[in-house]
This record gives sequence, C-alpha cells and structure tokens, in this order.
Amino acid sequence: MEAKHIPRTVIGTVFFFCMFVTNTAGQASGSTTTNNEATPPHSALPKKDTLEETVFAEMLRIVDEKFDSLSARMSVLERSVNSLNFYSIRQFREITESIEESTAATEGVRDQMAKMDGDNRALKLAVSQIGRDVNAIKTENSRMFDDIANSIVYFNQNVEERTSE
Repeated sequence: MEAKHIPRTVIGTVFFFCMFVTNTAGQASGSTTTNNEATPPHSALPKKDTLEETVFAEMLRIVDEKFDSLSARMSVLERSVNSLNFYSIRQFREITESIEESTAATEGVRDQMAKMDGDNRALKLAVSQIGRDVNAIKTENSRMFDDIANSIVYFNQNVEERTSE
C-alpha cells in the first residue's frame, strides 16, 4: 500500500484536538507575576462540555467524510473490477471464437490437401498406367511393323519368283 499525503486541515484538527483534550492553551499551569503571586491559568477555551461536543462532532464529520470518500473509491474499484471481468470474459470468448475459426479453416485446408494428395496419387497411377500402355502399344506397333516388313519381303520374293518363272 502506498503512503498517502495527509491534508494540513486534518493535521491542524488533530493538533487542536490534542490541545483541547489536555486542556492547555500554551500554558502548563498558572503563571506567576513579578510579585510571585500565583494567578489562575488563563483559558480562552469554551466550556469543557461544549469543547468535547465540538471536537467529537468535528471528528465524526471527518470520519464520515473519509468513510464516504472510501466508500466512493471502493464503489469505483468494484465497478472497475466488474468491468474488467466483463471485458476479459468477452475477450476470451472472442479469442476462443477466433481459435475455433482458425481450427476450422486449418481443417478445411488439411481436407483439401488430403483430397489433392489422393487426386495426385490417382493421377500418378493413371499416368504410369498410360505410360505402360504407350510402351506396350509401341512394342506391339514395332512388332507389327516388323511383321509387315517381313510379309512385304516375303511377298516381294514370291512375286519375283513367280515373275521369273
């Protein structure tokens, strides 16, 4: 807790209260004259009952003011704490919603990537199958062209043999 400044009016009130309670006004006892005669103490103070009532009334007024001030500060503090709690709860809800939205978006991207990965695998399988089919067709065409070439050679030989006869 931090030290607080005490107003001068409070210090003055406490000082006068102490003076009135001890029933002195700057004198400890009666004074003596030059003839060494005792004189009763000079007192400009009001009657004790009136003084006590005034002091107690002033003290109660100060206590009431301080209590009212403290109550007002506590009310402000309570409203501030409630306000902070409200904003904190609202911010947590907003953060939670943002995280949930981010999680949903991330899951959507993951699903799309999984689908693309599946599509890529299917595409790779299709491309490799097409490659095998093309190689098979190429081999078959080559074999067929060789057969056609052999047939043409055989046909030419037969035609030459028949024409030469």
